[in-house]
Amino acid sequence: MRFWLRFGLPNWSQLEKGATSVVWKTSIAPELDHFFAPIFDQVCQQHFWREGLAGHLHFIPEKVGGWWQANQEIDLVLMGAGNTMLVECKWASRPVGIDIFQELEGKTSAVLNEIDEKKITYGLCSRSGFTKLLDELAGERKDIQLFNWPSMVSE
Repeated sequence: MRFWLRFGLPNWSQLEKGATSVVWKTSIAPELDHFFAPIFDQVCQQHFWREGLAGHLHFIPEKVGGWWQANQEIDLVLMGAGNTMLVECKWASRPVGIDIFQELEGKTSAVLNEIDEKKITYGLCSRSGFTKLLDELAGERKDIQLFNWPSMVSE
Protein backbone atom coordinates (compact mmCIF):
# COMPACT_ATOMS: atom_id res chain seq x y z
CA MET A 1 0.00 0.00 0.00
CA ARG A 2 2.81 2.38 0.91
CA PHE A 3 4.52 1.71 -2.39
CA TRP A 4 1.33 2.37 -4.33
CA LEU A 5 0.62 5.62 -2.48
CA ARG A 6 4.21 6.82 -2.84
CA PHE A 7 4.87 5.84 -6.46
CA GLY A 8 1.83 4.43 -8.24
CA LEU A 9 -0.91 6.92 -7.51
CA PRO A 10 1.12 10.10 -8.19
CA ASN A 11 2.24 8.65 -11.54
CA TRP A 12 -1.05 7.04 -12.49
CA SER A 13 -1.61 9.09 -15.64
CA GLN A 14 1.77 8.10 -17.07
CA LEU A 15 1.38 4.48 -15.99
CA GLU A 16 -2.05 4.32 -17.62
CA LYS A 17 -0.47 5.45 -20.89
CA GLY A 18 2.17 2.71 -20.70
CA ALA A 19 5.10 4.89 -19.64
CA THR A 20 6.34 2.38 -17.08
CA SER A 21 10.01 2.79 -18.09
CA VAL A 22 9.82 6.56 -17.72
CA VAL A 23 8.12 6.32 -14.33
CA TRP A 24 10.69 3.78 -13.18
CA LYS A 25 13.68 5.86 -14.32
CA THR A 26 12.43 9.26 -13.16
CA SER A 27 10.27 8.61 -10.11
CA ILE A 28 10.87 5.19 -8.62
CA ALA A 29 14.51 4.10 -9.07
CA PRO A 30 16.06 7.33 -7.71
CA GLU A 31 13.90 7.16 -4.56
CA LEU A 32 13.78 3.43 -3.90
CA ASP A 33 16.57 3.25 -1.30
CA HIS A 34 15.07 6.20 0.62
CA PHE A 35 11.71 4.46 0.51
CA PHE A 36 13.04 1.14 1.85
CA ALA A 37 15.37 2.49 4.59
CA PRO A 38 12.67 3.04 7.26
CA ILE A 39 11.04 -0.26 6.32
CA PHE A 40 14.40 -1.99 6.83
CA ASP A 41 14.54 -0.51 10.34
CA GLN A 42 11.16 -2.12 11.06
CA VAL A 43 12.31 -5.45 9.63
CA CYS A 44 15.40 -5.30 11.86
CA GLN A 45 13.24 -4.60 14.89
CA GLN A 46 11.08 -7.65 14.12
CA HIS A 47 14.23 -9.71 13.55
CA PHE A 48 15.60 -8.85 17.00
CA TRP A 49 12.32 -9.62 18.72
CA ARG A 50 12.17 -12.99 16.96
CA GLU A 51 15.81 -13.89 17.56
CA GLY A 52 15.78 -12.71 21.16
CA LEU A 53 12.63 -14.58 22.11
CA ALA A 54 13.99 -17.70 20.39
CA GLY A 55 17.14 -17.49 22.55
CA HIS A 56 19.49 -16.68 19.65
CA LEU A 57 20.83 -13.47 21.21
CA HIS A 58 22.92 -13.27 24.38
CA PHE A 59 19.83 -11.94 26.21
CA ILE A 60 16.08 -11.83 25.84
CA PRO A 61 14.91 -8.31 24.95
CA GLU A 62 12.20 -6.72 27.06
CA LYS A 63 12.13 -3.50 25.04
CA VAL A 64 13.13 -2.85 21.43
CA GLY A 65 12.77 0.54 19.78
CA GLY A 66 14.45 3.61 18.40
CA TRP A 67 16.20 6.23 20.51
CA TRP A 68 16.80 9.90 19.81
CA GLN A 69 17.90 12.96 21.71
CA ALA A 70 18.49 16.41 20.28
CA ASN A 71 20.54 15.74 17.15
CA GLN A 72 21.50 12.12 17.88
CA GLU A 73 19.62 8.98 16.88
CA ILE A 74 20.14 5.26 17.33
CA ASP A 75 18.05 3.08 15.04
CA LEU A 76 17.33 0.42 17.66
CA VAL A 77 18.04 -0.06 21.34
CA LEU A 78 17.37 -3.50 22.80
CA MET A 79 17.08 -3.68 26.57
CA GLY A 80 16.68 -6.64 28.88
CA ALA A 81 17.93 -8.09 32.17
CA GLY A 82 21.18 -6.19 32.61
CA ASN A 83 21.94 -5.95 28.89
CA THR A 84 21.59 -3.28 26.25
CA MET A 85 22.36 -3.58 22.54
CA LEU A 86 22.72 -0.47 20.41
CA VAL A 87 21.94 -1.21 16.76
CA GLU A 88 22.48 0.66 13.51
CA CYS A 89 20.45 -0.48 10.48
CA LYS A 90 21.79 0.43 7.03
CA TRP A 91 19.86 -0.12 3.81
CA ALA A 92 22.70 0.95 1.54
CA SER A 93 24.17 -0.43 -1.66
CA ARG A 94 27.70 -0.52 -0.24
CA PRO A 95 29.03 -2.59 2.68
CA VAL A 96 28.95 -1.08 6.16
CA GLY A 97 32.39 -0.10 7.43
CA ILE A 98 34.16 0.71 10.65
CA ASP A 99 33.12 4.37 10.34
CA ILE A 100 29.46 3.40 10.91
CA PHE A 101 30.42 1.31 13.94
CA GLN A 102 32.53 4.15 15.37
CA GLU A 103 29.60 6.57 14.99
CA LEU A 104 27.35 4.12 16.83
CA GLU A 105 29.90 3.51 19.57
CA GLY A 106 30.34 7.27 19.94
CA LYS A 107 26.66 7.61 20.84
CA THR A 108 27.05 5.30 23.85
CA SER A 109 27.73 8.11 26.30
CA ALA A 110 24.49 9.83 25.29
CA VAL A 111 22.39 6.84 26.39
CA LEU A 112 24.34 5.85 29.51
CA ASN A 113 22.10 7.75 31.92
CA GLU A 114 19.04 5.96 30.51
CA ILE A 115 20.29 2.37 30.67
CA ASP A 116 21.26 1.96 34.32
CA GLU A 117 24.81 0.65 33.94
CA LYS A 118 23.83 -2.37 31.85
CA LYS A 119 26.28 -4.40 29.79
CA ILE A 120 26.45 -2.69 26.39
CA THR A 121 26.92 -4.50 23.09
CA TYR A 122 26.59 -3.32 19.51
CA GLY A 123 24.73 -4.66 16.51
CA LEU A 124 24.99 -3.62 12.89
CA CYS A 125 22.43 -4.67 10.28
CA SER A 126 23.27 -4.28 6.62
CA ARG A 127 21.63 -4.92 3.29
CA SER A 128 25.01 -5.14 1.54
CA GLY A 129 27.26 -6.85 4.05
CA PHE A 130 30.30 -5.46 5.82
CA THR A 131 33.80 -4.39 4.94
CA LYS A 132 36.67 -6.75 5.64
CA LEU A 133 37.97 -4.42 8.36
CA LEU A 134 34.64 -4.41 10.20
CA ASP A 135 34.38 -8.20 9.88
CA GLU A 136 37.85 -8.49 11.42
CA LEU A 137 37.02 -6.05 14.23
CA ALA A 138 33.81 -7.96 15.04
CA GLY A 139 35.88 -11.15 15.15
CA GLU A 140 38.29 -9.61 17.64
CA ARG A 141 35.67 -8.02 19.90
CA LYS A 142 32.95 -9.96 21.67
CA ASP A 143 30.68 -6.89 21.98
CA ILE A 144 29.95 -6.50 18.22
CA GLN A 145 27.45 -8.59 16.27
CA LEU A 146 26.89 -8.27 12.53
CA PHE A 147 23.58 -9.14 10.87
CA ASN A 148 23.32 -9.18 7.09
CA TRP A 149 20.10 -9.01 5.11
CA PRO A 150 20.31 -12.50 3.51
CA SER A 151 20.72 -14.22 6.89
CA MET A 152 17.93 -12.14 8.43
CA VAL A 153 15.36 -13.18 5.84
CA SER A 154 16.43 -16.81 5.42
CA GLU A 155 15.63 -17.75 9.02
